Amino acid sequence: MTVLGVVLTVFCSQVCSALLPVSGLYGDTVALPCDGSSYRLTPEEKKIILWETSDRRVVEFNRGLNRTGPGFDNRAELSRERIRDGDFSLILHNVTFSDQDIYKCRFVDDKSNRKFLGDAKLTVLGHEDNISLSCGDPLSVPLRTQQAVELWFRPEGGESRRLCSVLDSTVTPDSSRLKVQDQVLKISSVRAEDGGTYTVQDSQGTPISTVHVTV
Repeated sequence: MTVLGVVLTVFCSQVCSALLPVSGLYGDTVALPCDGSSYRLTPEEKKIILWETSDRRVVEFNRGLNRTGPGFDNRAELSRERIRDGDFSLILHNVTFSDQDIYKCRFVDDKSNRKFLGDAKLTVLGHEDNISLSCGDPLSVPLRTQQAVELWFRPEGGESRRLCSVLDSTVTPDSSRLKVQDQVLKISSVRAEDGGTYTVQDSQGTPISTVHVTV
């Protein structure tokens, strides 16, 4: 092999790994894979594993402890048991649209060199359901978040209109038919004209949950 071939082989072994696509539903838990089998036998007291994006530190596993970056407290972690088996996958809980990014996994050796192990692109999707109801039945629309949202309704063959906004279980404008309980918006006693599509949108107008209702 030529010197150039050796250089290219070494270079690609470090940076040419395939970008892994990972998708998850809003609010769910996802795992972003990272193969750390090359460092499986490294003593735990010397293991430092870093997950980050281009502008955010997500989590650092340092000698048995997870240290999360801003915005990832109680949401990002690496499993100590999996790490012992050479699995450096990032576990990310309660994913939101703002988590969509490219995540990079690195191993930090005893000389503070960051060894690139792989990266994954996270895509977060909204939920979608189809429901058939009879007149008089209650309708439950999952909000799936405690953040401020808006509920939009589009009747069959009609145009979308904003029904209400929800924040901290408070519905605006107030309505005797609308009630929030356990992050679920409940509409009492549906009528034939209530059939259509209900969409829960976040503050950026991105659909978190879409429910198609037939009455």
